Amino acid sequence: GFSMEFQRLYGYKVIVDGWHVHNYAEAGDYSSFIWRRNLTAFWDWILANGEPVELWVSEMGCLGSTPVAAQVITDQTAWLSAQPFITRYAFFATQSSGPGCAGCTGALLNVDGTLTTLGELYRSLP
Repeated sequence: GFSMEFQRLYGYKVIVDGWHVHNYAEAGDYSSFIWRRNLTAFWDWILANGEPVELWVSEMGCLGSTPVAAQVITDQTAWLSAQPFITRYAFFATQSSGPGCAGCTGALLNVDGTLTTLGELYRSLP
């Protein structure tokens, strides 16, 4: 893997201060269990391949469905906050249209910068 190749090339182990991941739900195939399993499996990989460090979920959500995005927020926000191995998380996307995301839904902000219904939900959670 990466760390072995790095050590072979440079003669010492790579030092990693933290990892970040993106975890999205598919509009038609969201499972709270699978969503959480993806993160815990990555944490298990971190533990098996190095020192425990910070894990950030730097993007989460569902770009294909506002109702599914609301379910992700409702299901996962408290769970993420309760995990000692996850030190930061952020919902994505702020706006649902623009370059590279034509037709995306699941945004926190309207084009004018006001909160969408989803943005209101996210803001209301602890």
